[in-house]
Amino acid sequence: MKKFKATFNPKLFIKNILIAITGYFIAALGYNMFLVPNNLVVGGVSGLAIVFKSLYGWDTEKVLLVGDTILILLSMLLLSKRSTLISLLGSFAFPAFVFMTKGLANNLLPYFTFDDKVVLALVAGLSTGLGYALIYKVGYDTGGSDIIFNIIRKYLKTSQGDANFISHILIILLGIVVFGVNKSVYAIIILFINSFVINKLTIGISDTKLFLVTSNNHEIVRDYIINELNTGVTILEAKGGFLKKENPVLMVVVPNKDYYLFKERILEIDEDAFITVTDCYEVENGKRNKNILEI
Repeated sequence: MKKFKATFNPKLFIKNILIAITGYFIAALGYNMFLVPNNLVVGGVSGLAIVFKSLYGWDTEKVLLVGDTILILLSMLLLSKRSTLISLLGSFAFPAFVFMTKGLANNLLPYFTFDDKVVLALVAGLSTGLGYALIYKVGYDTGGSDIIFNIIRKYLKTSQGDANFISHILIILLGIVVFGVNKSVYAIIILFINSFVINKLTIGISDTKLFLVTSNNHEIVRDYIINELNTGVTILEAKGGFLKKENPVLMVVVPNKDYYLFKERILEIDEDAFITVTDCYEVENGKRNKNILEI
């Protein structure tokens, strides 16, 4: 079977890199201004870095760099080459921007001091969420917890929500032990705001999108979905209403953060592919192998 090989578009690549870099800058600045000074652990390697900074005085960017490097090696062993390459930029760009924005964050911090912790949580969630949204919108990620998320989703066969919860909960629990329940409650509020902003700015308010894809290269599309996207696909037998030509329809549920990347890849495989996308608010594997889709 012919395998999909992505074509290289220099202009699109440069545009996406610039948007991603802007996202890393905003996310790192928000991290230094709001999360680190207030010991707010929202999960992932960035949360672990805050814990180690408080306990041992270690620089957050160094912990981020070491942690992300270890996870990149795990990604090389457990995930696809494409997934590893996508995470590679974030694994080094985010720690670099955390280091570079320290001075700017310290200068801006006096203008962004909030007595109300709820307002602090709101601003922190909005700022970091904006940065992450720009990164995900062009198909990149931040490495770290995103790699953990992809490994959990691939090998434990969990839903996006469960994988996201598992990838953050252990670090959040560690934050509760070190900094107490009060700070962790605000950190969880930030995590919810962060997730809402990312979903809203990238593609909508639902967690996932339901794709229906009709393509003359449906076998190549199927191979890409299973081997590169690491998710399942349902093949529906269909017949065109006008020409009465039989052509299978591929039904696949895609996380919001992968929306643009997935759509772009499908059109690279087949520029004439017919794609229908709708919000998918829930995918539940219930008893007797029944799936519940709320669309």
